[in-house]
Amino acid sequence: MGFGSENNDININYNNNNNNNNYNNNNNITNVNNNNNNNNNNNNNNILYIDDENNGYDDDNIINNKIKYWQDEFNKLKQESYEKIKSLPPTNNHTNNFKINDIKGDLSDSLFDRWYEFAIQYAQSITTTTETTLFDINNNNNDNNELEIEMICSTKVLLKNIIDIDIIANSLLDDSVYRKYLEQFRKVITIYSSKPKFTKLLLLSKFEINNNHHHLIKDQLNESLQQLLIILQKRMISSIGKRIELLNTIKSIIEIGNKLFKINNNTVFPFQVNTNILVTFSNSTENGEVLRSLGLDILKLLLLNEQQQQQEEEEQFKLDILRSMSMIASDNTTLNFIWSNQGINYIDVVTILQSRIPTSQKELGIKILSSISTSIKSSTIDILTNYCSDQSDYSNSSINKILQTIFDFIDLFSIKIQTKQSQQLLLQKLQQQQKQEEEGQTKESTLSISFKPSKYNKNINYLNEKVDGGGGVGSGGGDDDEESSSTNEKYQEILDLFETIVNQIPNNDMVIKKLISSCGCTEGSLKILLNCSKKFSRDMWSSQLLPLLFNEIQLMKFQGVSGIQREQSVIDCVRECARLFYLDSPKSLSSADNSDIGSNHIESLKFAHNLFFTIIEAIRHGYYDTEGFQIVCSIIILNHLPSSINWFQQVLNPSTCYNLKTSRAIFDIFLQLMGFSEVEKSVTIQSLKIDHMHAIFHQMVSISNPTAFNLISTCLKFKPAVQFLLDNPILTNTLIQSIRMFITELKNVQNENPYVKNCLEREQAEAVTEVIKNIFPIVNPSDANFLFSISLNVLLLIPSGTPSSYGDEELSKLINRIPIGSPLSLLDVISGLKLCGTESKIALCDFSPQYCLLDSDEQVRSTALRVLSRRNDLIISSSNNNNNNSSSGSSDNLNNIRNSGSGIINNNNINLLDSIFKAVKTNSKSSIYEMELLISASPLMPMIFNVDKSYTLQCLDLLYKAIKQSSLRDPQSKPNQIATDSAEYILTQLKQSDIELYIGSKSSTLISICVKLKKFSNSIKLIYKDLKKNGFINDKTVLL
Repeated sequence: MGFGSENNDININYNNNNNNNNYNNNNNITNVNNNNNNNNNNNNNNILYIDDENNGYDDDNIINNKIKYWQDEFNKLKQESYEKIKSLPPTNNHTNNFKINDIKGDLSDSLFDRWYEFAIQYAQSITTTTETTLFDINNNNNDNNELEIEMICSTKVLLKNIIDIDIIANSLLDDSVYRKYLEQFRKVITIYSSKPKFTKLLLLSKFEINNNHHHLIKDQLNESLQQLLIILQKRMISSIGKRIELLNTIKSIIEIGNKLFKINNNTVFPFQVNTNILVTFSNSTENGEVLRSLGLDILKLLLLNEQQQQQEEEEQFKLDILRSMSMIASDNTTLNFIWSNQGINYIDVVTILQSRIPTSQKELGIKILSSISTSIKSSTIDILTNYCSDQSDYSNSSINKILQTIFDFIDLFSIKIQTKQSQQLLLQKLQQQQKQEEEGQTKESTLSISFKPSKYNKNINYLNEKVDGGGGVGSGGGDDDEESSSTNEKYQEILDLFETIVNQIPNNDMVIKKLISSCGCTEGSLKILLNCSKKFSRDMWSSQLLPLLFNEIQLMKFQGVSGIQREQSVIDCVRECARLFYLDSPKSLSSADNSDIGSNHIESLKFAHNLFFTIIEAIRHGYYDTEGFQIVCSIIILNHLPSSINWFQQVLNPSTCYNLKTSRAIFDIFLQLMGFSEVEKSVTIQSLKIDHMHAIFHQMVSISNPTAFNLISTCLKFKPAVQFLLDNPILTNTLIQSIRMFITELKNVQNENPYVKNCLEREQAEAVTEVIKNIFPIVNPSDANFLFSISLNVLLLIPSGTPSSYGDEELSKLINRIPIGSPLSLLDVISGLKLCGTESKIALCDFSPQYCLLDSDEQVRSTALRVLSRRNDLIISSSNNNNNNSSSGSSDNLNNIRNSGSGIINNNNINLLDSIFKAVKTNSKSSIYEMELLISASPLMPMIFNVDKSYTLQCLDLLYKAIKQSSLRDPQSKPNQIATDSAEYILTQLKQSDIELYIGSKSSTLISICVKLKKFSNSIKLIYKDLKKNGFINDKTVLL
């Protein structure tokens, strides 16, 4: 059924009992002819004509007559319906009730159809009206006046008959009948709202009764609205279906009111609405979610209308609704309505809600926080759009105001929870004390309860978890973990709210600080950081999160992985940061872009520094086996070379590497970095440039402490590291200098405190001696003497009983690497003879044989004698010294040497010739080294004879002993040829003057020696005959 055939109006079809009935000329229209009082029937139509030329024309009378006419028409239909019901048999069965309901339902259709017949005629007869012509609707068009007033009157009467208090307030009326009545009511509203020809009737003012600005239709709608609201308020009906229809009808009236309000240039809303009724209804949980949602939808329509008013009126109207809502809001449904209408921006609304938290149940605070979280997620509270990019200007930022309001809710809720917990704790202790008194086991004790200080709008740490002992230090597990889990569940709403906020604005310092100050660094707050880790910027990690995690790790015990979940969550956050910025980064294995300069580079380096040392702290606390932190640290160093080299000093020190496991984990970072790993192919060495390799090694060998020495020793277990140092001897020299600096510092400490001896601790001694041992094979010969001197100083500082990593064999190899002729200090020689073993002393003989002659070891003295046989210069020098310095004991000379400090070895400070003869002497007659000493000294005898003939008898005596011992031990009884030749040489060179001058009264000793020697050599026999022939020896002397 449509309105008009040629008027471009949208057709509206309704499924009524009399559908598709066309009324053209068969309509009953009241016609008034003021010139003729007789009723004329024309084509079965009764039409009342209005004669505008008649000065007696009365609009109010016409309107009243038309209203009466339509009321009579509708009464007829009601009477017919009543007669039908009355005609039904008076039986009380279901069939009869169904028929009655059908008749009542048909009545609503009949009323609407009767009105609809005339509405069609009106629509077809009126001139075309569009939305653009609605604002010019009060023009005097006499052709339309009659139809318009007729349409207005019929609509008023229809609406009044449908919204009849006897019907809509009848709780016994069947739901289907109730629905039909209100559906017909909404159909009328829909027609007037959607059809311009009908909409303009709501705006006409020329038909107002008595010019009192009361419009028939609008007044009737307003009256119906008030009736519906009263029924809603007084709960006259209980059926959910009826109440849904009632709310939908109210919503339709508000919608058409909004349209009229818009058309009338936003002047005055046409209807009066008691919003308190809707607010109360929407807040009542007894009404169910469907009914409450409909009530809130109506309030939203009202607020939508008010948004088009002037600013002050809009704010006041909205504030009144939100204030009323906040006074009784009790669940997420109504609280979400407040937040969705910017209630968080109104101080009055926020104040009311905050004032209710302390006095209400805990559930209200939970629901407020939960609703805020939900609203932020759904962008109802859109803090992103209000987010100020200039985070430093917090006071003028709208985001700060919203955040502060949210934080106030959190603080108030936490205060309430704390108070309740304290009260429960006090009650439990009182009950326990009372129980003890009843059992006669009361003991003197003080009831102490600690209340945490907390004030409104102040930072509050209300999560008092035993898992961290109140101070963050993890202790224990088991029960503590269970209590931590229970606490997290209790405050889950607060954590959920913080997580929602952090997801929205992750890089706001204010949010992170409040999260930690309110919740503490608990498992729940750490979970938030972990879940939102991808959203945090590098600066946020660097300035806020990494320092926080670093401090939390510092509070952990050094016992290793404790198994406490909170501590593991801290480590998980650190690992996630490393993964995001390095392991998953395409540039994580390349240092190509590290040459950039400027603030970005500085910030990047600061972030890397903080992350690196946070990981180092985690490693110190035992997190190195499963976290893969070593490879992360090597990547960080690689990505920030060469600046990252400066971090080594802070890492390679005893305070960081305080035990063996930690040291190994730290060392593995550098092994990974340089590719000295047992893994087949290092991850980082592929992109480590040779210049960086040199810089890294130089920094490592420049650090003078035992930790760095241990790292170098570890590196030197790999052939590439050994080869690298061989190719770069300057690095080895730098390492030796670092060792020297370390030893010098220890010696200074020892010198300052003479009571401190052997100040090198066991671990230090092992580290230093191990690195020295590893340097021995690769040291440059020019640095070997320097390294030897350091090695001796280390041995002097080692406590007695502490083993050294390098022994006599290693030291002897080092000494052998020293080029012959290189100077050694006297102190080094003396220390070497005192501290070293036989092999090292033997090696020292090449450099200072004259001092090795004084050693107690026969092997050493034997070697020294052999070396002296090749050093005629030392014999000559010693003879000259003896001529200038008369008698002075070797022991005194040695003491002088020891007190003279360092210097170049020479023979000016020792009587070498006497030392040679003393060196031949053994400690026992049965010494196996006696002959070896004699044979070794034999080549020296001619040399001594040549420089000082006063030693002739001693030389010959020594040679005789050597010849005798060698012949006795030779299978063929042949004497040592060297000894024999030496004896022959001395006897051959001996002159009469020499005998007289140097032998004198001891000539008999000379003859005795010659007699003994002649039996071992024919040459000596001949020499003996010549001496006797020349008169050097006579028979008397021989007999003597």
